[in-house]
Amino acid sequence: MNKSTSNMQLEIHLLSTKTDDKYTIVLNHTRILFIVDWLLKLNDFLNSFQQVSMQTNPIISSVPVQTKKFFELRLNFNKSELVLVQTTENLQSNALVLSGIMILTYRESIQDRPMECNLFNLTLFSCQMNNIQSTAVSIIEPITITFNIHLSKDKLQQIFEVNLPQLFIRLSYSDVKLMLYMFQSINKQILQAQSRDIIPKYKISSPTKRLSIDNELLMEYCPEDNQTGFRIRSAIASTIGDQQRQLSIVGNTKEKTSKLFLNIHSIKFICEQISLCLIDDCLNANIPLINLTFKSTKLLLTEYETYRFHHADLQLNIDYYNRLLSGYEPFIELWPLQLTLKTSDNQSSLAICSNHLLNINYTKTMHKLYDLVKNSWLEDYYNTDNINKENMYFRRPKPFEPYCFKNLVGQSVKFRTWLSSQQRFDLNDHIVEYNETKSFIFPSETSTTPKSNVNKESQTSSSYSDRRLLISVDGWEWLQPISIDRVGTFFRLAVPSGDRLQKPILVFIDVTMTDSSMRLITIRSAIEIRNHLLTSIDIRLKCGSGSLHDIRLEPNEVRALPLQFCSTLRQFQVRPADFVFNYCGEPINWMEIANEQRRRGQQDEQNHENNSIAETNSLQQRNRDINSTDRLSFFRTCLISGNESVYHVCVQSKRTRLLAYKDHILSAYQLSILSPLIINNLLPCDLFFQMHPYPQKVRLNPYKSHREHTLNIGQAIDISFATDVYHMIKPIHVPSINDLNFMKYHHQRVAFYDSIQRILLVDITIVCSIRHRLKISVSIPYVLLNKSGIPLVFKQEGALNEAAGQTHEHELARSREPLLFSFSDQEASHACIMKVGSGLHKNDDGRPSWSQRFSLERGSSYRQLYVRSPHGSPDWIYYIGIDVRQGKGRLRRTNFIFLSTRYMISNQCSYDLSIAQRHIVRAMLQTGDRSDLEQNCLHVLKDSNVAYHWPRSDLDQLLCIRVINNPQYRHAYWSGGFLIDRVNAFHINLRYGNNQCLILRVQVIERGGTFFVVFMDSNQTPAPLRICNLSDVPIQFYQSETREELTYLRAFIQPHQSIDYAWDEPTLRETITCSVVGGTKETYDLQKFGHGENLCYENHICLVLEETFRDEPLVKYQPKRSLLKSSSVSEHTPFHLSDRKHLVIDYIQGQLVLARREENKRSQLWRMTSSGLLVHTGSSSPRDWSNKNDTSDDIRQAFVLDIEELSTNASMNVTSTTRFTRLVIRRYDSKRTFTQTWKFLDDGYLCMGQTQMCVQVLGELKENTAVVLGPRHFNKQGTMLPPSATMHIRPHRRLQGSGLLSVRTYADGPTRILEIANVKTSNSLENLKSKALTTATATTISTISNDIPSMIYRFDLRLEAGIGVSVINSMGRESEELLFIILNDIRLDYKDENNEQSINGTIGTIVVSNQLLMTSTPCLLYSTYEEETSIQSAVRLQASLQKPSANYKQLYIFHYLLITLSTITIQIDEILLWKLVEFFSIDFSSSSSSSTNKTSKTNDQIYDLDEGEYDTQRLLSLLTSTQATRIYFNEVSLSSIYLNLSVFCGNSRSLPAHLLTIKRRAPFPLIRFENAQIHLKSYEHVHIFNTYDFFLLALTTHYVDELKRQAFKILGSVDFLGNPLGLFNDVTDGFASLVDHGSVTGLVKNVAHGVADSTSKFTGTLSYGLGKLALDEEHDDMREAIANNYRGSSIGHVIGGTVGLAAGFIGGLTSIITQPYKGVVEDGVGGLVKGFAKGIVGTVSKPVVGILDFANGLALAVKEGSRSSNAILRNRMRTTRCPTNIFGLLQPYSDFDSRGQLLLYQMNKGDLTERYITRLVLSQTPANSSSKRRLDNTSNDDYATDRRSCCIHAMITSQRIIIYRTDTSQDESDYEIMHDFDFSSIANVVVIDDEHRRPYVQFFLHNQSHRSNKSTTPTGGNQYQQTVLRCDLHDRALRLTRDIQRAREIFEEEKLTYIPPDEEEDDNNDDDNDIPHEQQTDESMQIN
Repeated sequence: MNKSTSNMQLEIHLLSTKTDDKYTIVLNHTRILFIVDWLLKLNDFLNSFQQVSMQTNPIISSVPVQTKKFFELRLNFNKSELVLVQTTENLQSNALVLSGIMILTYRESIQDRPMECNLFNLTLFSCQMNNIQSTAVSIIEPITITFNIHLSKDKLQQIFEVNLPQLFIRLSYSDVKLMLYMFQSINKQILQAQSRDIIPKYKISSPTKRLSIDNELLMEYCPEDNQTGFRIRSAIASTIGDQQRQLSIVGNTKEKTSKLFLNIHSIKFICEQISLCLIDDCLNANIPLINLTFKSTKLLLTEYETYRFHHADLQLNIDYYNRLLSGYEPFIELWPLQLTLKTSDNQSSLAICSNHLLNINYTKTMHKLYDLVKNSWLEDYYNTDNINKENMYFRRPKPFEPYCFKNLVGQSVKFRTWLSSQQRFDLNDHIVEYNETKSFIFPSETSTTPKSNVNKESQTSSSYSDRRLLISVDGWEWLQPISIDRVGTFFRLAVPSGDRLQKPILVFIDVTMTDSSMRLITIRSAIEIRNHLLTSIDIRLKCGSGSLHDIRLEPNEVRALPLQFCSTLRQFQVRPADFVFNYCGEPINWMEIANEQRRRGQQDEQNHENNSIAETNSLQQRNRDINSTDRLSFFRTCLISGNESVYHVCVQSKRTRLLAYKDHILSAYQLSILSPLIINNLLPCDLFFQMHPYPQKVRLNPYKSHREHTLNIGQAIDISFATDVYHMIKPIHVPSINDLNFMKYHHQRVAFYDSIQRILLVDITIVCSIRHRLKISVSIPYVLLNKSGIPLVFKQEGALNEAAGQTHEHELARSREPLLFSFSDQEASHACIMKVGSGLHKNDDGRPSWSQRFSLERGSSYRQLYVRSPHGSPDWIYYIGIDVRQGKGRLRRTNFIFLSTRYMISNQCSYDLSIAQRHIVRAMLQTGDRSDLEQNCLHVLKDSNVAYHWPRSDLDQLLCIRVINNPQYRHAYWSGGFLIDRVNAFHINLRYGNNQCLILRVQVIERGGTFFVVFMDSNQTPAPLRICNLSDVPIQFYQSETREELTYLRAFIQPHQSIDYAWDEPTLRETITCSVVGGTKETYDLQKFGHGENLCYENHICLVLEETFRDEPLVKYQPKRSLLKSSSVSEHTPFHLSDRKHLVIDYIQGQLVLARREENKRSQLWRMTSSGLLVHTGSSSPRDWSNKNDTSDDIRQAFVLDIEELSTNASMNVTSTTRFTRLVIRRYDSKRTFTQTWKFLDDGYLCMGQTQMCVQVLGELKENTAVVLGPRHFNKQGTMLPPSATMHIRPHRRLQGSGLLSVRTYADGPTRILEIANVKTSNSLENLKSKALTTATATTISTISNDIPSMIYRFDLRLEAGIGVSVINSMGRESEELLFIILNDIRLDYKDENNEQSINGTIGTIVVSNQLLMTSTPCLLYSTYEEETSIQSAVRLQASLQKPSANYKQLYIFHYLLITLSTITIQIDEILLWKLVEFFSIDFSSSSSSSTNKTSKTNDQIYDLDEGEYDTQRLLSLLTSTQATRIYFNEVSLSSIYLNLSVFCGNSRSLPAHLLTIKRRAPFPLIRFENAQIHLKSYEHVHIFNTYDFFLLALTTHYVDELKRQAFKILGSVDFLGNPLGLFNDVTDGFASLVDHGSVTGLVKNVAHGVADSTSKFTGTLSYGLGKLALDEEHDDMREAIANNYRGSSIGHVIGGTVGLAAGFIGGLTSIITQPYKGVVEDGVGGLVKGFAKGIVGTVSKPVVGILDFANGLALAVKEGSRSSNAILRNRMRTTRCPTNIFGLLQPYSDFDSRGQLLLYQMNKGDLTERYITRLVLSQTPANSSSKRRLDNTSNDDYATDRRSCCIHAMITSQRIIIYRTDTSQDESDYEIMHDFDFSSIANVVVIDDEHRRPYVQFFLHNQSHRSNKSTTPTGGNQYQQTVLRCDLHDRALRLTRDIQRAREIFEEEKLTYIPPDEEEDDNNDDDNDIPHEQQTDESMQIN
């Protein structure tokens, strides 16, 4: 029974009483699978039953109602799992599993708290279904969640509250991919299931309302042993999703309050900490990436009647994982913020606000990490397409951050791992054999739950991983443990275990990071051998016992010597491996390398004995000796027995002293096997060389090197060089290596001759950087590459002959080979000229002439080449672009000159094009002769590039194009002419067929002297112009100034159509002429928006008989009909004529009769005036619309409808007559107004005036029937009847519309639109334009459905405290803060409504602080609001843009972009500038950097001769690709910028070596100047439409030009001129303050400041220059130190000036003695003479410099005192941060540590080599017990305790511990150092307690090894000294000992860290240094 109970899987209990029903459901060990398609089928099945309400029996209702029962439900899930499976078809399917225990209670009877739920050990993990245990990877760590529903305090609403203590989520890259793929897969299954047949619906009745079944669950038995058991299926009511359903109900926008589940009105979510750890497991990595932490999260969601309100309070913190140091570093420091989200049916607004500073840290490590992760993720993303996704997306769990151990030490190695939890090493040994790599993990890393610690102090240490190894090499003692958390190279001392004969030796351990972020630990010996030869070499080692060992090294292999040979090595020999050479005759003696070292070591020992007093100094001397390096080189020869062949090699040894051990100094060695002679061919052609007296020639390919081993460079050698074209007459003599060693660099110019003895000067450089090794490089100053497509000939300007190497073939055709060029004639000018080859126009007897001179140095230009025509016809002119580029790497002394055509045509459109010059096209059109056109026409196929030369340069240089080879555009016309000699972008219009338009986009780019004309399709961008005809008549339009004979340019646009258009002639005026047939003609300027002149046309009427027109459908245009885009004119007439006879009134032969309607027959046309006259058009002359004075509109000349003359009597009674009167046409007569006025009545009569007479037909409705005037029809009662068929006459308009058209121009994004619309008929012309404004605006607005209201989105950001960005540079183990950028008072408003997005942002203040510790300019940049002007913020941004449409996704339309800046002050500090250049890795130099790896370096050294073309193609694809993002600005405005610029330069000697290198490579020199007032004009433009890159280029060009204009202001502010502009500005400001404000003080202050400023700068520059005259660097350093010490205040400058004066006079008095003495010590007798000369100069110059320094100090004091104090410019925004904590990791900003760091540099006088680590307050009570006892005696004095009390602090640095005392814990300016312990002097530190359990820290020190103001107690036979310090708290004492121990470990580890010297990297890459920089070149020239 028990067994069955334990295996019970589902239990359902029901207890029903009178008052309530209680349900209990228990699930034990159940796995519930969500199977998507099954759930969907079930859902369909349940939905197929329709509910039918049952008819209730009225009799039953009389029964008394039963009382309501309360419902109670208990749900218990015990160790159950919910499984979401990707697919059920595959056993290996991926799944997400949610497991845990859930207890849910719902009690309807308890109103206050109806529902409670607890989730225990809830966890989420991903796995593979067939193997859950071994593949499970945790995503959410086990957590406990409680949630309940309870009443609010006012008892009105229910609150749903969720409580989480902590939530830890670990999400990896693979997890995210897995989830995305699973959800995609499930989505596909849902779509497939929904597409199947739906179950037919059944009708069922619902007698009672029962619990709805939401979904079905498949249950699977899952006992604890996870064995698959039986399976049951059951349909149960799902209450698992209650919480999800509540959330979805609250989130539903349509639900009203009454429908809320359980009347829940708000949801409350509280969580102490949410931690999301993102793991990078892409490719082979598995390492943390970033950690997002949300602390104290409170979220409240409240539902109101019309909107929902969400409010969140939280603290955000983001840390990134530093892989090099194995620990987290802060990216965003802890930042409290509030989020508010308010949503309603039509609006959603999000607001973020915070009153705390958002601190962001940007480090170089993070910069590199971003690049690394981005590249690996992109690589993985692009590779996934090729792999089966089913296998791809599944991953097995990897060990967390695995390690590899590689043994290269020569013997087996065993190591143990550190157990950080137990603070000991593991007892299990890992054994790694020689040349084996073994992976391992640390046992403590098996648990993946992150440790959370509330304690701040321990939290920083817990985030740091402590991983160490204990290593032992077989036969040697255990090495000192090594920490492998840091990447670097470390060394350890290996002591032999058994064999006492072996010496101790160094072992190197390299800790590196592989590409997959795996730690690789490599152990090797201290001796490395590198083979730099192209052949394998054998090395024979001879060890102490006489044993011989052979080693083979492959080419370019680096191998560490096995450890057993290192300690016993005596000598070694080398030989080439694959030949029969013997080993070199004379072995290299290892003792030669070690002896000199020992000698230095012994010398140090003697110094120690002789100098026992100054032990510290000798230690420093020895330490100085430790880091030094030595180089030796050996020349050895290998022979073949019985043969004369020899093989010479050079062996170089480099030794770095690292560690002093007993009487030895242990070193690291690098042995390099090198070629003794290397010949580099730096020419772009093959080079032959021959060594005399050897006869054979050696061929060397371009840019290749030859290693020569057969020549003995110990003797002088002769080498002759040659190429295919040039040769040398006499060989070059290379002296022996011994002679060359005196000058390491030798450069000479050698003459090469071509076949006709023309000279080419070639540079030959001989470098001897290593003794016994030579490098000879052959290079050329200039290489000319002809890419123009025509033959070109070159020569030096002023020279007699053409340049060497050019033959007759160069005249006939273009040479593809590069031409070597030099200025061989030293007398002529150093410029080049060129001409066209004579073969190009040989048939035309053309005579080429030489071009103007051009330079072969940097830059690009162009030249015109003329070929004179002998027959009087125009000359031929060719335009050639010249682009000069400097070579890279080894070729930096060679300039490559690319000569290309001035114009390149690039066809990137979809059509083949034909191209011709415009005058040729016009000549063809005028004469019809196509022969000239065919000769000078160029065909450019699509996707091809063609060079272009103008056929006639003397005529207009305009290009025309035409589409060819396309059947659709068979009848295409030539386009108009356009310019291609300026950078531009425009559209060109091609006409074809029936005047239709094909628009192409043209972009002209200038690159390297060549204009690239690119043709592209325009379908990706909107058309530049559009013409919309909203009227009812066709409109003719054309560009105004086009010629009339080009009829195809005049096109019609049909009614209610629009047409895209571009200018037919881009060079003509951009105006359009529009006209109506039979109407007016007007011209419109599309650059001017608004209404233009109206168009008019005569819209005549016909008088038609309605009966004959009855069956014709009326042609009416609906105004709401959408415009049809058309590119042609429709052939239809305005209205149709049917077959039926349409009868109208016609005037034929003087009679008005019926006639058939004829189109445009003037006799049938009439015009009705406003006064009622019917004017007959046929009797009047046609109106001339072009003539403004036309009289045809004069009514007095018009012929109108009248009646025939009657007798006088009859005319009196015309109104009542019943007889018929004939109608006639008569000239207008004002006296006959009665009979000439007519009126159309609504019922269809045409009556005469106000009479009852109407026009009617006399007889039948047929042609030629007369028309008369007769009475109307009345009935008997006198009521008027409707007209009969013969009387029903109505006016019929010949054309639609009113006859008056309004024309307006407006912009729709980048498109200018000309819109023509009807004006409604109205007599008042005043309101015509206002009415036309409202017509047809629907075309510009996209139609929006009326049903769906458009959502409005708002985003509001308010950061009052702003953002602080700290830029931190990490250099190996050290870090320093460079910048602190603070952006204050940030406000950003974003609104997205309908189709518009608007942004409005302001930044109140911008301050960039210079955070370098030793700087004179604490503020780098400063910009803030100015109160007196309208600008209220430092930066203001306003922008409005349209959302990108579906048609043009790559187009952004900005309505406006406005940026406003206030005054900016910039103070550039030189050191900071170079450090920022280094931080952002900006490479100034054209040479390849020395840090690049070998493969890229060799590629860099070879200059790709097609690189110019490659760059051009890349730029073209970027700028002109149809995919490039294009931006349209209707208005862009960048306000004018007022800059206050200063540059402060230091002494170059004070710069570190790496910064000095950057400074030398910088393309700009830095000059010291101050307060240059620069005004850059604003950038304002309208209607800009171009690519993003073009816009940036235009912006950059604008500001560069502005800066060039302001250059004189910088020149006027430089120090050496005394800042004249500054003086002028100060004086003018002073007078302005006097005039404006009456301030005499302002005048005095400004004038004083200006004069003092000019004086100080002038004297400062003068003293600096005179100081250099003395040639005494020590005196200069002293002056600089004095100036730095006394800087900052007026009194300081006075004191500094006085001290400088004294130093000058003392220096002058002693100079005559000290300088000769120094000279003798340094250079012997020769130095005495130099020193004496220096002494005499110094005696005069130093006092003068002192006087100038004094004057400078006084002037600076006046300047400081008179300047207006700006606190921001004088101080930092915050103290420079202490960048690293005790573990070397970046820590959040701490003001306590920053002040501590500042205090340290006060203590050590600014010694930056000592780093601050941490400090803590030991006690705030009297210092020790002795003082306490003294205090006890003064019990009567109440203030004794206060007077004696003080704070004792301990500061730990990277070198020592400083114990100091201050009066209070806050004020540290007054301190007293009590103790000062170096780490090397501390033996131990322990915590002890006295009898009162008060803690003390006891220091055990080596004797005489610390500085102290207190006496210490010697103990233990004088072996140690003791110092005891009192602590207030036991924890603090423990922390101090722990921190000291860690700092000592760091101190010892740094001593055992190998930092390669700067020059080491140059050893392998010294190919780059063959040709030195310009400074060295000048020196070498003097030597030669």
